[in-house]
Amino acid sequence: EHEMIKARVQSGVHNAIENGKWVGRPPYGFETDSEGYLQVKPNNYVAMQTAIEMVQDSSNSQSENTIARVCDVPQSTLNRTLKNEEKLKLYTGEGPNDERLASAVGDILPKNQTDF
Repeated sequence: EHEMIKARVQSGVHNAIENGKWVGRPPYGFETDSEGYLQVKPNNYVAMQTAIEMVQDSSNSQSENTIARVCDVPQSTLNRTLKNEEKLKLYTGEGPNDERLASAVGDILPKNQTDF
């Protein structure tokens, strides 16, 4: 019985992902709507972008923790994002590999920026 329940849950998760819904906790700067689709929270998303740009700016002498505080983003989230290349792509304009993320981000990108 346990294996049957496990299989049904896995099937439901797989179907939700195939239908473009987000399963689990969304990345910083995103939220899910009542139907499970990912939506960007522009203020938080841009704050994370700004923090990453400040960290990567070689002329900036502030620590990562100071930058996180100034940009009002969680220090641990900024540190994890900087260490994870896939997460970093989401905020640096290189584009996420996940179509659900690319679709949500596409709504706020300037028109002159290339599509993911």
